[in-house]
This record gives sequence, C-alpha cells and structure tokens, in this order.
Amino acid sequence: MVPIAFFDLAGNLLQMANVFPADLVVTGDQQGLRINQELPYVISMADTKDKLAADELPSNILTFTSDEAIKGIPAVRELDSLFVLTPTTAYIASDEGDQEIRVYPIPEFEESFMLDRSTIDTFLTRVLEHPILKQKLYIPALLVISLIIIYPVMLIFRAFTLVIYASITWIIVSLFMKSKNLSWSKVFQISLHSITPIVLIDYGFSLTMATFFHGWFYFIAFLIWTLVVISRLKINNSVVASQMASRSVSENKVSKSKKSGFKKR
Repeated sequence: MVPIAFFDLAGNLLQMANVFPADLVVTGDQQGLRINQELPYVISMADTKDKLAADELPSNILTFTSDEAIKGIPAVRELDSLFVLTPTTAYIASDEGDQEIRVYPIPEFEESFMLDRSTIDTFLTRVLEHPILKQKLYIPALLVISLIIIYPVMLIFRAFTLVIYASITWIIVSLFMKSKNLSWSKVFQISLHSITPIVLIDYGFSLTMATFFHGWFYFIAFLIWTLVVISRLKINNSVVASQMASRSVSENKVSKSKKSGFKKR
C-alpha cells in the first residue's frame, strides 16, 4: 500500500511526454503516417535506463522508417527498437522475451491529424489541471481496487505457487532425507517460513528494476534455502519411537479384541 500511496501519476505522465522530441511532427491521413524528419528517424532509450536491464531492453524506443526498408522480420529486429513504424505498418516487439514481432496494419485515417510536442503539452496541461490528478484523488481509488481485487488475486496466486513449491520439496525430502520423516503438512509449514527471505530478496531486486530474480531463479533459491532449513532440523528420535510404539500397542489391542470377539461366538 505504501508504493501506491506515493505513486505520482502526474510525474509519470510528464516523463512520458518528455520522450517525444521537440522537432518531431507526426501527420496521419489516408496515406498513413508521415513525419517531418529524414528516415530512418530514431527515438533512443533515455540515458537513465537501468543498467541491470540494459541487456534485456532494445536500444531504441521508436524507429520511423519506410515500407521499402522493411524486407522482412529480420530487418525489423536489426533496428533494435520496441516500436517500428512505417507509413502503413506498425511492428511491436513482444514483452514475453521470445523475440516475437507483432505486426499491425495502420488504418487509413478519414480525417487527417497532426501530432507534435506543442499539441502533447497542451493536452497534458489540461489533464494535469483536472482535480483527480491535481489533488491526487486517484490514490484512494487505487488503494480500494488493490484491496478488493489485486491483493486477493495475488495472495491466491502466491498460495497456489507455494503449494506447488512445497509439494516438490516434500517429494525431494521423502526420497533423499527419509530420516527426517516429515509429512507434507510439516514441509508446507516450513515453506511458509523459509519463503519469507526469498520474498524480501525479490522485493529488494524489484526496487533496483532487476528482472532476473524470477521464475527458475526464484524457485531454485527457495528450494535450496528450504532444504538447508530442513537439513538442520533436529528430529527427536525418542518421540518418534514412542509414537510408533503407542501405534503398535493400539493395533495389538484392536487385533486382540477382534480375536476375543470371534471366540465368544
């Protein structure tokens, strides 16, 4: 809830608007998109781009080029850009990390329009003057949405993920650490505690915008730490033996009662 309370929507909108170059004019009409600059025209990533994510992000945000320059998808990839626009086609890099390029045709605009920095600044000034943004009234709405929808969904997803993690851990413990004699419920209970430092490490990396501590890295870190915790558990063998002895005595009593019942008949 704290990050939401400090979320600055107006500042983010201003930062996004500053990406648009002051010398660029985009025109749309029935012939598609055109710009007032020589092609190809590139809008590169900001210099403040996180260094840890530098290898995962393209070098450019947007590249304007001609239809003739794009001979196929390999030509789009060579431009190393999140978005590639030609007068008739938009090429968008997938955010799933599979290097997929999605292709969308640009429609013919019945009414022509012009987009430049002045138009964006005028529109943004009107938006920022709205009471919802000026007085940050969107924060209570985001908090309510988070409490009612986002957090419960995240909690259910994390609980389901932890059940899978604990099940895999229990299988490994049952096969290679039989002396511990742990039930699935006990392993799940241990997992509830052992995952806490992993969540904190993940949160720390997220503050630096690092994205590598996810998926297999997250699971392997959890598995190693949980197995270390379980390996250091001290099992009271006398308690286990007494439990097995009491179970054996109760089974003998049941069998004797059954035999006596047969004799009376």
